[in-house]
Amino acid sequence: MTEKQHDQASMREEAVLPEVVVAHYECETWGLPRSLSSYISSFITHKFNTQFPNVTLAVAYTHVGLILISSGNKLLTYYVANPISRQCVEIPQPPPTVGYFLTSGLVTKLEDHVVLGYKVVLMDTSNLDDVISLLIYSSETGLWSFKTLQSHLTLSGLIDYNPVSLYGNLYWIGYNNDYGEVVVFHDFYATGTESDRCQVTPFPDGGTKPPNLK
Repeated sequence: MTEKQHDQASMREEAVLPEVVVAHYECETWGLPRSLSSYISSFITHKFNTQFPNVTLAVAYTHVGLILISSGNKLLTYYVANPISRQCVEIPQPPPTVGYFLTSGLVTKLEDHVVLGYKVVLMDTSNLDDVISLLIYSSETGLWSFKTLQSHLTLSGLIDYNPVSLYGNLYWIGYNNDYGEVVVFHDFYATGTESDRCQVTPFPDGGTKPPNLK
């Protein structure tokens, strides 16, 4: 692992704590009597901590309440779970591949507010530029597939962890050629020419010194 990859891993460990990430969700969205993060912590402790103490994390989340969990030490096992109903599905191991793939996100396919499917997204963090390399698991096929995304604007970098997941899209923070912050996003259920393209949107009036946005 390079120094850059080690720094990325350290930042990810700090960023994926459920009580930090999910604190932004308003519990009244689902009519919950307590915070969603407390459901996640309770669920993980109950289901996983006897097998994998201190190495189980909620690493991605969606606006419909589903979360992605990773368990294990060197060899990670992924689960998609509903921490409220405590339903949990184990995801098959991804195939061996060249690159340094880390967890990036979880997206869902909705119809009339019903979840029809989901995709687990891993991103190759060894080379984040105009071509974004992904490993994607689809619940509809039960298989992993390799995919590359092309950007219509030149990127100098991309923050792979903790994207916003909304209606089948993932939204990452990226950097343009002037190192100004931009939003990079992709619809994982797009078809046609948009299926291998990601869109880039600069922050308004950001320029090279964008405001301190969260």
